[in-house]
This record gives sequence, C-alpha cells and structure tokens, in this order.
Amino acid sequence: MAAAAVSALAGTIAAGIAVAPGAHASAATPHASAVTPASVPVSVGKVYVPAAGGANPLPGLYGNDGSVIHLPSEAATHIQFSPDGSRLLYMDEHRALITVRSDGTDKIVIGTGYDSPTWAAGGTLIVATHGYGQIVTIPALGGSEAAIPMTAGCDFANGGAGDWVIWVCSQGDASQIQKYNVRTGQRVNLTMFRGSGGGGSPFVRPVLSPDGHWVAYTGAVRVGDPEFGNGFFGRDIFVIPADGSASATGEPGTVQVTHGLQNGPFEATYLNSDFPSWSPDGSKLGYYSTWNGHMPDAGNPKYVPSNNLGATPTDLGAFTVPKWNMISGGPVWAPIGHDLLQRLDGADRIATAVKTSTYGWATYGQAAGGRKTANIAVLTRSDLPADALSGSALAAHAGGPLLLTARAGLDPATRDELKRTLAPGSSVYLLGGTAALSPAVEQGIRDAGFNPVRLYGGDRNETSVSIANEIGKLSGNVAPTVMLATGQNYPDALAAGAAAGSTPGGVVLLTNDNAMPAATSTWLAAHHPAATFAVGHQADNAAKSAKIAETPLAGADRYATAATVARRFFPGPHTAGLATGLNWADALSGGALMGSYGGPLLLTPTSDLDPSTASYISNGSSGLSSLFVFGGLAAVGAGPVHAAGDLIGPAGAERVAENDPGQR
Repeated sequence: MAAAAVSALAGTIAAGIAVAPGAHASAATPHASAVTPASVPVSVGKVYVPAAGGANPLPGLYGNDGSVIHLPSEAATHIQFSPDGSRLLYMDEHRALITVRSDGTDKIVIGTGYDSPTWAAGGTLIVATHGYGQIVTIPALGGSEAAIPMTAGCDFANGGAGDWVIWVCSQGDASQIQKYNVRTGQRVNLTMFRGSGGGGSPFVRPVLSPDGHWVAYTGAVRVGDPEFGNGFFGRDIFVIPADGSASATGEPGTVQVTHGLQNGPFEATYLNSDFPSWSPDGSKLGYYSTWNGHMPDAGNPKYVPSNNLGATPTDLGAFTVPKWNMISGGPVWAPIGHDLLQRLDGADRIATAVKTSTYGWATYGQAAGGRKTANIAVLTRSDLPADALSGSALAAHAGGPLLLTARAGLDPATRDELKRTLAPGSSVYLLGGTAALSPAVEQGIRDAGFNPVRLYGGDRNETSVSIANEIGKLSGNVAPTVMLATGQNYPDALAAGAAAGSTPGGVVLLTNDNAMPAATSTWLAAHHPAATFAVGHQADNAAKSAKIAETPLAGADRYATAATVARRFFPGPHTAGLATGLNWADALSGGALMGSYGGPLLLTPTSDLDPSTASYISNGSSGLSSLFVFGGLAAVGAGPVHAAGDLIGPAGAERVAENDPGQR
C-alpha cells in the first residue's frame, strides 16, 4: 500500500478509536441480561510485560515502573486485564482458566482443559477454546459453558468491552479471521480464507481495537521462495478494518505496520514482530519485535501511535524481568475503569422509592435519556411488607416502578411520581386488599387519571398467588420459574424478587416458614414450573415436607442466602444492588429496579460490608459496571459503601453519585 494511503487509513483508525474508547457492553447470549449497561469511562494505567515462568519461574506482570503483579500459579499465559481493570484472566500450567483481582488475590478457578481465553461482553463473559477448534462462552464467575456454533476449527479468540469477539478459523492449511457477536449470534468474515504456503498461519493472535472497528494481527511474510529452499517466512504486524471489507479479493484496507526485512533477504537478520496489543484508549498499538523470545534479551516492547501506523516505533519503557522468563504475550495494558457507585435515597422510605423510580424510569412524553419508559406502576403499603413480598417481580415483568404509600391515602410524592412516569389511563397495581391499601388510595389513583388494578387474597400467601397469576398473563406461554421464600420474614423474598424479575416467567411464592400453605401447593400443582428454587432454609424445609422437587438456595444467614441467589442467577453480573438486610422497604423498591436491570439484590448490615456480599462483588467485578445503594446512611452506612466501591473496579477509581439520573 502506498505511503499516502497508509497515512490516510491510519488517521481513520485513530478517528474511529476515539469515538468510544473502552465502551462497555452487556452480558451475552446465552447468559444475557435484561438491559444493556451504560458505557464505563476508561483511562490508561500502567503497561506490563507478561512473563510465563521458566528456568526461574516467576509468572506475572512486570511493569515499566518496577512494579510486579505475582500470579498464584507456577506458570501463566494469555494474561489480560478485564475491561475495567479490576481482574486478570490467564491460563495456568494445567490449562485451567483462572481469574484473580488485579493485585493477584481472590483466585477463582473457572474450569480446566481450555485454551486462548479472552474477556467478552464487558467482562461478564469469558470466551475460550475447549476441545479441538470449539469456542465456548463461560460466565465470569464460572458455571456452565455454552458452545458457539462453529463453521470450522477456530482458536485465538479476542474480545473485551463490547459484544464482538474475533478469532482465527482454519480449513486444511487455509485460515480466516472471523468476528462473532456473543449477544446476537451475528458472524462476519473479516478476511478471505488464505493458504499458509508452508509458512504457518497467515493470521495469528488477532486483537480487536477498544471500539471494535479495527483488528491487528501477526501475519506470515514470504521472503524469497521457501518452496525451493532459497527463502523463508518472517512475521509482521498488520491492521485491517473490522467491518468485513477486507474479506474481498486482495484484502483491501490492509496496513502492514512492521517491516522486519532489515539487511537483505536473510532469516538471521529478519526482525520478527508478534503479540500485537491495543492500549485501552486505542491510541497506541504495541507489539514485540525480537529475535529471541526470552527476557530480558528480547528487549522492550514497542508501540506506534494509531493515528500514524507508519511512525518509527517507540519503546514502551524499560522493563526488569528475571532472566530467561518466557514472553507470554504482548504488552499488557492496565485499564482503569471508572465504574458507577450510585446511592438512591430520600428522607424516608416513600421518598427513597420515588428516587429509585426517578433514576430508573423516564418522564412520560420526554426523551428517555438512558431511562426506560414505564408501562405500569406497582403500589404497596409503606408500613408492612406482607402483601408486597412478591411485588418486585411483578414490577420488573410489567415494566414499571414499585412505589410506596401510607395505607390510609395516596401519598402526594407518590402521586406526583405516578403522574411523571405514566401515560394517562395507565394501570397501577395495588397489592393487598382494602385493609392493606384503603379505598381512599384506590380513589386517589383514579383521581390522578390512572386505572387501579387490585391484586389480593385472603392472606399474604394468597396475595402472592394472585401476583403470580398476573405475571403469568404478562409472560404468555412461558413456563414459570418459581422462587419459594418464607412469608414470615422479608430478606429471602427480597433477594428472590430481583432474580424472579430478571427471569422469564419468574414468580415469588410464599411459605409459612417450614410449612407449605395450601394456596402455594395448589398453584404449583396446577402450573408445572420449569424450575423451582427454595430461597432460604425455611422454604427448603417447606418444600421437602410437601415433597416438592426444588433446588435449595440457602446460606448461613440472610446475607449469604442473597449472595447464593446472586451466584445462581447472575454468574456474570453487569450491575448489582445493595440494600440493608435489617429492613425491607428500600430493598423492595430497589429489587424491582434490579429485576428490570437484570441484576441481583445483595444485602448487608448497616456498618460493615457482609463477607458473602463482598466476595460476590469481588468475584464478579470484571463485568460490574455499576452498583446501586438503596437507602440513606442510616440504612447502608459509609463503611459498606466505600468497601463495595473499592471492589467493583480498581480501588478508588469508581464514580460516586447520589440520586443523579445523568450518571449511568
């Protein structure tokens, strides 16, 4: 390609990358969530050299400032930061997939027998090769894998912040770069199938730019004629657009970044380049150019600016690595993701529910501004939780906020929030009979221009059945997923509500502690659930006593139970909610929002972050772009909030906000 064309395309690359550096995308099929999370601002941290171990096995990352991140394994390859920089992914000496926090702690073994792992979907998924040429997705916290339909044997997967992943597929001795959307299943050929000509794959270790618009890869370059013994193949770095245009004959748009031919066509003097790597903001393309794969003799990694790919390469810095450690990848850039820590609170529980609604739901008739348009609202009494325990799931399925009011009359702030969010004539569900919400509340709904729909029964168990029936109408022919929880206390049902609201056909039904009420058992017998889960020990005991097949989700206490529910239903979280486990009102409205967002509701004491909750947040931080705290300091104090903020991303990098719908 002519120099002018190279310069023009390089400028296009830089312009494209500047559009959305570090864009954060949502969880992916088959582990998809209900909502596409917002972009997370990302800045560039340190640059590291990955060393695999060797004669002096010290696997880890060695920074150009002298810092070292030691990894808890004998060897480590394919080392990469999550898109927000909070966790590291690598493959150990046993081909086990490992994730740790960015300081090397909090080790999780995802599984064994894998190769070429990468982050995808904003860190909520891991994509890897499992078996010969089969690419699979795995939730970030581990769990069941899902095979991606393949058209050939594929390897070298690379993804990151967005939903797109690229890899190299082979048929015979020919190879091709493809990209695949883990959410939609769309597949795009980025190159033609090209034969190796005896020089190895023409496409090795492709890497996707942060904005998903460009691909850099290592390619074989023919020098002389190897077939007749008077030539060889070298390795150089190339860049192509990621829109499929380079799949045409001649691979238009391809830029050769490095030119290893130095002093004549001699293999001994060919400066091979390998392991391309984009900086988190897309402004630099790093790589190795070396005759020797050991450190420190390999020299320092190089980079060129993405707006001038033809520029003279520059060292990324001076790296001190124990001699003879093997290079196990290109330069590893540490992103610093500024994840959102948002508190939603008001002067009292009614006001907190209004603030939660204001954040999540758009003003009727106005542009959404990142918020959803409400179809309905759910209203419950503010003094007792009995009739409301199943209401979070209803609000999430029906598409609207859950609000509170005094039982004697419609609270003015709640009335105003209904009028802000709903179209005139919309339905408002009232949970419970007239003893729970008086006829005056119902009349207040009518006077405000809305249609009251009362869901109730003879007791809290029958009310939960009435709510489940309404969810069934909204869900159509979807077989229900049932969450059983005791109705004699609130914590287990609150955690269950967010999970049920995030699951198609999900409902919460109540037990009388360790006994199964007739209303619940009758409903279960009539509706043939796709799955039944018992949240908490009381619900588990009740199900067993009634001989109902179920999967128990129970921990040592209410906090561990909520974390257990989160791990089962949200193994690759992109968002989460945090509320006090010592009261119910804030968690009720917050659980409705989390159900609509596709995230768990976690519980904590007021003063300190519960260990089970902290463990879940830390384990899942690779994909957590936001954490919502429901209630004021009297409910969730500064201690647990600061601790959680340091866990969702790199410590101290979170964006802190309060009741700010503009922060997403």
